Amino acid sequence: RRCVQETVSRLIMKANDVQERTKRIADHDSVKWLVIADGSEKILQTEVNQKILLAGEKGKEDEKKQPNIIAKHVLNIAKKARSTVKELDPTNDLTFLRVKSQSNDFMVATDKDYFLIVNQIPQKSEDAPKSQFLSLIHI
Repeated sequence: RRCVQETVSRLIMKANDVQERTKRIADHDSVKWLVIADGSEKILQTEVNQKILLAGEKGKEDEKKQPNIIAKHVLNIAKKARSTVKELDPTNDLTFLRVKSQSNDFMVATDKDYFLIVNQIPQKSEDAPKSQFLSLIHI
């Protein structure tokens, strides 16, 4: 019985830690929202940056639904990218994917069973740091 209580306590602490971290990421100045989903496309958590929502997205009543809808599309891209990586090398796995457009910059961090999808405001090309790495997909 004590072992079960300790396990439950550890799980609660981990859940609180995850919520604190996701909230900290979502509150970053350039982050619009983040979504945590499982492999079956079930949305487990959504965090929306209220400062950005209030500043530039007024008048959209379904703003809370939009991240979940977009995240499912990005999740499909990530699953296809993961499948492609595995097909090229069965011992390898996709760990990170970035999809950029003029108005969005999606970053997907993958785990065995979960996906973290972050949508941030893209940096202007003159503000962006010079990098030797290219995004995997550039729309």
